[in-house]
Amino acid sequence: MKRPVALLLAALLAGPLSAQSPPAGEETEPFGESIDVRVVNVETVVTDREGKRVRGLTAGDFRLLVDGVEVPIDYFTEVADGVALPAPRSVKEPAEADMPAPAPSGPVGRSYLVFIDESLSIAAQRDIVLKELERDLDRLGPEDRMAVVAFDGGRLHRLVDWTGDRQALAGAFAEARQRPAGGILTLAERRSSLSDHQLLLELGGGSGEFDLYGTEWQPFDRYEDVDVQPQQYSRLVRVVEAAAAALRGFSLPAGRRAMLVLSGGWPLTRPAARLVQDANRLGYTLYPVDVPGIDIARTVGDASAERPMPGPARVLTSSWEVASHHTLHLLAEATGGREFLNSNRLAALERADEDTRSYYWLGFSPAWKADDRHHRIELEVRRPGLEVRARSGFSDLSPVTLAEMETEGLLLFGIGGRPPGPLGGETRMQVEMGEPRQAGWRTVEVPVTLMLPASAAAEGKETELVLSVGALDRFGGRSELPRIPLKVSLPEGAGPDAPVRSEVTLRLRKGEQKLVFHVRNSRTGSSLASEVDYKP
Repeated sequence: MKRPVALLLAALLAGPLSAQSPPAGEETEPFGESIDVRVVNVETVVTDREGKRVRGLTAGDFRLLVDGVEVPIDYFTEVADGVALPAPRSVKEPAEADMPAPAPSGPVGRSYLVFIDESLSIAAQRDIVLKELERDLDRLGPEDRMAVVAFDGGRLHRLVDWTGDRQALAGAFAEARQRPAGGILTLAERRSSLSDHQLLLELGGGSGEFDLYGTEWQPFDRYEDVDVQPQQYSRLVRVVEAAAAALRGFSLPAGRRAMLVLSGGWPLTRPAARLVQDANRLGYTLYPVDVPGIDIARTVGDASAERPMPGPARVLTSSWEVASHHTLHLLAEATGGREFLNSNRLAALERADEDTRSYYWLGFSPAWKADDRHHRIELEVRRPGLEVRARSGFSDLSPVTLAEMETEGLLLFGIGGRPPGPLGGETRMQVEMGEPRQAGWRTVEVPVTLMLPASAAAEGKETELVLSVGALDRFGGRSELPRIPLKVSLPEGAGPDAPVRSEVTLRLRKGEQKLVFHVRNSRTGSSLASEVDYKP
């Protein structure tokens, strides 16, 4: 839950903007490149009635539907045991022989992004899973890569960038085991209010479908009524948002992309939509890992814990655990992955390795409209008796939404803490905070000067930019101020190193906070960013 850390009052004060010389020793950098996702990848696993992988299918064996309408498959290849196979010599349609493949024939690397939820995990439980992940690092092949990031409840911490160095990865997992974890607090809060048995009795039996994006929430929507205190809800939302920000914060690697989500327990399903949205947009398959395993609620009197529950999660020990397992199942199902619960959490990398070695890789290019609509993907096999597992949709995000997501990622990663990527350390701008003026009992008005590089504006022409500002207080609460339109121009004859000044006024809540300034060119998608530790 976002707290109102900062309130908006922003007006563009400057008229025509002038270029000035940069401060001594200050270097300006060009706009950073944005993540541009034009093709929707659909990695799919096909099995027979006995659960065995089916090999040798072609593009003509599949039927791809978007929002119920069949669309052509633009790219297709089969990956078997980590190797992309050439197009088969005999195909039903001659056009299939010339169909481009998402990856060239030969070994296909896999990239595993490991997200560690420190905020809700108990250290001892987390460390068991981390040791098993480290033990299975030898399963990574020469083309495989891994990156590790941890979230402490307020900030994302990059423990290691994309690398295939087993020693570096082992060091990252060792470092992760030394980091503090906040799961004990959540556990204590849960134990202080034992109403789980009432919820279990209210839910009763039955079955139903759960729609992560739609409006039909029966009966699993009632898991939202798990006894979650406001402070717990806030932490839950922040963790899921941080996992989504981690996806956006790393550069997009080639090959198969997978995210191992080490969850300390996420009993809320609605916030999970953001993570699914970003995973499907960026081509990641989610493999959620149940860090706690079987819950210990039985020891504190949850008498109805033995009651079977509907859906993928059955005989568990508390409604919190039931709802958490259900959320992990939905994350996996919506992206074509698998959840690793209870004992399977100790073989997470082994199971993910097996699941990502052989599959069919399809791709299509939708008519992008940037209207923030979610579109459903349905993939069918024309042959009877076969089952398909693939991602369930994608979102056509607008520039405004992308800017908000990038600002949120900057808040969580920090400019200096982000790995090389679309908004890495090279995309900086200078920000000068003026003297605050009293604006209310708990608010101040602060003049802000942005010094943009000359590349931010076209010479002699007005360039439209959008400024997004986010705030993170010392308690982990964060807020985004409404977006501010900027119109800048570079005077004719200005040098390539001349900065462009823009001035705005912000109304902020009193108190220490980190501010992130993110300027985006809506036309090109390029961005600049800077952060300020504000101490009034």
